[in-house]
Amino acid sequence: MAIDGRILDVVRAGFLHGKVLVPTPVLGELQGFADAADDARRAKGRRGLEVLEALKREPGVSLEVLDLDV
Repeated sequence: MAIDGRILDVVRAGFLHGKVLVPTPVLGELQGFADAADDARRAKGRRGLEVLEALKREPGVSLEVLDLDV
């Protein structure tokens, strides 16, 4: 949901609030997409990272990165 922005719409609609947990492998995958040579993959990765950044600024939502090694 982060990669296409739907989670931001859900939060802004008031259906999701509280703590949003993002495991470090998810951030790594988004960064990998953002660094891809393919334009479509790169755009999706950047969009996902932008969505997570926007979630940090949303009232009622606390974004926390989980340092997990899976």
